[in-house]
Amino acid sequence: MLQISEITCPPTTIGIDISEQRIKFAKEHYSDDGLHFFQGDIRKPLSDFGMFDFIWIRFVLEYYRKDSFNIVNKIFEILKPNGIFCLIDLDYNSMTHYGIPERLNNTIRALIKTAEKYDNFDPYCGRKLYTYLYDLGCEDINVSLNAHHLIYGELKFSDQFNFSKKIEVASSKSQSHFKEYTNGYRAFVEEFDSAFSNRRRFTYTPVICARGRKPY
Repeated sequence: MLQISEITCPPTTIGIDISEQRIKFAKEHYSDDGLHFFQGDIRKPLSDFGMFDFIWIRFVLEYYRKDSFNIVNKIFEILKPNGIFCLIDLDYNSMTHYGIPERLNNTIRALIKTAEKYDNFDPYCGRKLYTYLYDLGCEDINVSLNAHHLIYGELKFSDQFNFSKKIEVASSKSQSHFKEYTNGYRAFVEEFDSAFSNRRRFTYTPVICARGRKPY
């Protein structure tokens, strides 16, 4: 979701998402005075919203591997001088596991590689954010790195659901990656569920936050 904030009197915050369903959910659960949600495509000009003091883009650029810097560059145009630009995304997205079968690990990586090649997905988006801000000429750049996924021991339902959905979406694009499994995709899913339910496995995904100030 792209969230844009403008510090005015009164303060106004605008959230933009391409998904009509997400915007509907946001309006039903988070609407408040000074908080507004709009369906929109960040690949298109956003100048109709005016100029802003703070722009925050989180978990969006990873879906636009070829276009991510162009998107950032266009959005940067509606940031006021001295405004803050904040980019947040994952790196090595869903790719770092230990204690799972080798063929499962290889298959997960192959699925992500396919999404990268054919679906414009970028599993390495997070490492690019600092350089994006640098190339835009931002000042006072600050970067933080934390764990978005940190999975060990007992598997939480939220982690199980999220990774299962990732696997389901990635697998729907190609059935050619399951040749090592006698029963194909079904056997792959069974091994995935078993491996991720095992308290021995260890999984993490870094999340990187880069923020900078637009110079006068």
